[in-house]
Amino acid sequence: MDSLEKAKFYSYFFHVNQRNILGLANAATLAILNQSQIKDIPLIVPANNNEIREALDFIETTTGKIGATIVKIEREIGFMREYRMSLISEVVTGKIKVV
Repeated sequence: MDSLEKAKFYSYFFHVNQRNILGLANAATLAILNQSQIKDIPLIVPANNNEIREALDFIETTTGKIGATIVKIEREIGFMREYRMSLISEVVTGKIKVV
């Protein structure tokens, strides 16, 4: 287990728990955490390196699938916009009659 994998794991952990962590902060204009507030953040420590790898594999596989789905949907939205514009053009030019 290298330190990069552990850093990625804890990066995901803090990202997911961002709202809870910011809730502990003193915030007027800028959220600030002092040492005693940082001590109150419950930190999940996996039992072994395999758990970290499994969690990272799951997160990266799932986010990859989500990303691919987003790309596919955005492409389909683009096709729908092109189709809409061509229909509008054909109606305006009289190629298609609207009843």
